[in-house]
Amino acid sequence: MYRRRTGMHRRGLLRRGEDGALSPGFLLFIVAAAVGSLFLVQFAHAHVLRTEAHTAADAAALAGARSLRDQMIASLAMAPPLGGGMPVLDEAMMHAQAASYAARNDAVLLPSSGRAGMCRYRAEVRGTNNVMSGPSAELQQGRPEAAAAAEVQLPQLTGFGLSFACTPAFSGGLNIIDLDRVKDLVPGYPSLGSPEPPPDLEDPPDPADYDDPADYDQAYEEWQDAVEEAMEQQEQAAQQAYEAARQIWYGKVVDHARGLLTNGSEIRLVAP
Repeated sequence: MYRRRTGMHRRGLLRRGEDGALSPGFLLFIVAAAVGSLFLVQFAHAHVLRTEAHTAADAAALAGARSLRDQMIASLAMAPPLGGGMPVLDEAMMHAQAASYAARNDAVLLPSSGRAGMCRYRAEVRGTNNVMSGPSAELQQGRPEAAAAAEVQLPQLTGFGLSFACTPAFSGGLNIIDLDRVKDLVPGYPSLGSPEPPPDLEDPPDPADYDDPADYDQAYEEWQDAVEEAMEQQEQAAQQAYEAARQIWYGKVVDHARGLLTNGSEIRLVAP
């Protein structure tokens, strides 16, 4: 009985020992699963960072296009008669706006960003986080980059005689305003009256008041000179008042046009 119990006891120990051991195949499966999980996590992280880079590029492109639109509309003041010709758009201001929105989305604006034609702004960004973690991450895959472009569309203000870039009927030239076509649309256009002689110079000298004809001729010439000088001064003052009133009226035209352009404009993402 003692030997039988001993034998059964040993066989039980062997079975328990075999049950507690991990087979090489199972160990390999665990290692593979751990490695696969690590790669899945890394892949998901990279996908999130790339998505964030694209979001940053979209935001930067829209911001740059908004700055382009605002400058084009603001440049109405450069048109005649207030200004003297084609406005110069400040691309550095567009970059600053685009860079600000890129930074808000954890990205930096690349120097290759800028205007793509008259009506578009193209932004290229690089994320500030590495796709792969670790000291050699930047050497392996680096930071994610993305590009986006946004286009400005302005309404065609045919009633104002405006010809703008970024409108369907653009025919070249910025900020062209036909003042004769907007006089009836915006009230306050001034009128320039004809100068009149001052009251004290309305009547010429009377010959009956002079005994010597030579004295009368001299008095008449002096009267003519005084009338011409007074009317010239009146004309100059009237012209200055007219120009001042015309500038005020033109400012109303510009403000009205700016409002129409701003409210009717559209900025949309397009293929970069």
